[in-house]
Amino acid sequence: GGADCEKCGDDPLKPCSPYRCSSLGSACKFIPNKAYEESNPEGVCINYYRNDSRYPGLSLNKIDSGYSFTKSNNPNLLEGEIKKSNGDCVEENSEVFISLKTDEFAECMWSESEIGGINSWDDMAGMESFEESYAMSEIHNITLNVPMGSEISMHIKCIDPAGNWNTADHT
Repeated sequence: GGADCEKCGDDPLKPCSPYRCSSLGSACKFIPNKAYEESNPEGVCINYYRNDSRYPGLSLNKIDSGYSFTKSNNPNLLEGEIKKSNGDCVEENSEVFISLKTDEFAECMWSESEIGGINSWDDMAGMESFEESYAMSEIHNITLNVPMGSEISMHIKCIDPAGNWNTADHT
């Protein structure tokens, strides 16, 4: 089972490791920490098959100061627009740091063009990764470079350890 997966690393003298995680149950999976979770420097142990049938939810975690995010009215997806805090458009050649958060461990990828329906996560090959680069994480960071004379659309898909991904793009 996987009822005890989160107990991995409870003893500060024995940090969570792949071996300790797998010894807690057949559904436990070790996720290496590559995404800034300071409370678990080695990684975390999660219940990989936890009767999960929904894709990861996505929300804004942080954005550079001087910028704001206005969410659209779609309650199921992270859709919206980034502007300067004063309401002006983001200037050309600007870099904007964005941190997104999923409501569970997930791998997220993005594209400037609409991704649409995919048949398997393998179809995502060639899409852009976030700074954690192909790692399961709850935090997904990116610094966007706004090119001259254009807007950037981010079409985002996320997959959880159980293999659930959003069929519609977060934009």
